[in-house]
Amino acid sequence: MHSKAYHIFTHKDLDGAVSLLTFIWSHPDSIISYEEITNLELNKIKDFIKKTINPPNILILDLSIREEFINDLDHSFVSIIDHHERSIPLANKFKKAKVFFKNLTSNSLLVRKLYQNSSPELTENQKKLILYADDYDCLRLKYEQSFDLNIIFWNEFKNDFSNFIKKYKNGFFDFEEKQKRIISEIKQKIKKEVNNLKIFKGEIKINSEYKKALAISIENSNPLLVDYLIYKYDYELFIIINTKNEKVKIRQKITDTPIDLKNFCEKYCDGNATTFLGVGKLTPLFLELTKNFTPL
Repeated sequence: MHSKAYHIFTHKDLDGAVSLLTFIWSHPDSIISYEEITNLELNKIKDFIKKTINPPNILILDLSIREEFINDLDHSFVSIIDHHERSIPLANKFKKAKVFFKNLTSNSLLVRKLYQNSSPELTENQKKLILYADDYDCLRLKYEQSFDLNIIFWNEFKNDFSNFIKKYKNGFFDFEEKQKRIISEIKQKIKKEVNNLKIFKGEIKINSEYKKALAISIENSNPLLVDYLIYKYDYELFIIINTKNEKVKIRQKITDTPIDLKNFCEKYCDGNATTFLGVGKLTPLFLELTKNFTPL
């Protein structure tokens, strides 16, 4: 990636946005255009390649590439930077495209590590933005600012990705009064929802090791509500049971000894997972595993 012109496709979430900003900060003399997409919109990359004569360097950030797209994206002008464990089986199948993969806590951190030795020194505010995006993406949630920043991303900038990029082009800054009001209102709403929840606690035995788990039963799962529980409570696994469709979601908080969530979901709930997020069915085996949970 030596040319000065890039067209970037980045994931349409906080980590995708900060990955893009981190790349921009690392390439101050480059001409950069971008488009934010979801993991279900990979056809947009394929269509761009097909309709563009002599395309620039195409960079794909924080997106889960599926096997059916490999042939369409395997060009010498394509580079992929991805931190997800699920990318491991696909990385070696690309013959022409450059694939930069490492199982790190966020894609923002991966972009930073790739270019830190060849790019200008980042400011403290730029480093803070990467820190908070990384803290949120891996669910460490060590900093309240990372939880609050995600609230701002999805509420103030929900349909305005480009304005987030413009506003945070110089890195993180203290929240404005309007933003503080948004954060306060959202948190109050979440706390009210939490107070009405039936929350259960227990331990799950996995390979002779016990993991502290928190479980809630709810029909419509609010992602921010689950994030709040992860921030508030010191548990390793957070289980969301949808009683309406009998589906299960499992969020894993980063620890020194994480479980193999993919293997766990395949075994106990006929599902699948990444390092931090699993999905599956409410199977009899899973119910047996959690039968000793008690109210929090």
